[in-house]
Amino acid sequence: MKKALRQGTYAALNIYFQTDLYGNILGQCTLPANVGSNPSPSVYVSDGCNVLAATMPGGNIAGYNLGKTAVHEAGHWLGLLHTFEGYSCSGNGDFIADTPQESTSTDGCPAKPAKDSCASVAGVDPIHNYMDYSTDACYTNFTPGQGQRMQTMWSMYRSGK
Repeated sequence: MKKALRQGTYAALNIYFQTDLYGNILGQCTLPANVGSNPSPSVYVSDGCNVLAATMPGGNIAGYNLGKTAVHEAGHWLGLLHTFEGYSCSGNGDFIADTPQESTSTDGCPAKPAKDSCASVAGVDPIHNYMDYSTDACYTNFTPGQGQRMQTMWSMYRSGK
């Protein structure tokens, strides 16, 4: 499918909205990688995001039908990891200093009481962050550190390619 539909260079985000994704997932996206200075399209033909069409506004996936899955997946395409990466209260997590440690992905939007899967570490879980697994209505932001990482990854891997 991607070989037939892919448009643009490695710097062009291709999002494929599909009615069925293998593994009963909402979306999947490639992370940026070093493809060389003048890559052949055959090198990056599979690059892009696959998003379950029912997650778009008006879709039938309750809690996940406001289009935020596409935002989450685009975050991966720009180099972001999940806020709960590593499922641990120690270590590098998502490699971004201003996202609190989170040892479990979020289910729903548990605002009160605040979800705190790492009570021994400062900060509560970032349930409003696009890179968690909260419901769409819960999502409101990327952190400044995530914004910087996306810009850095764009410049390093995708710009001009």
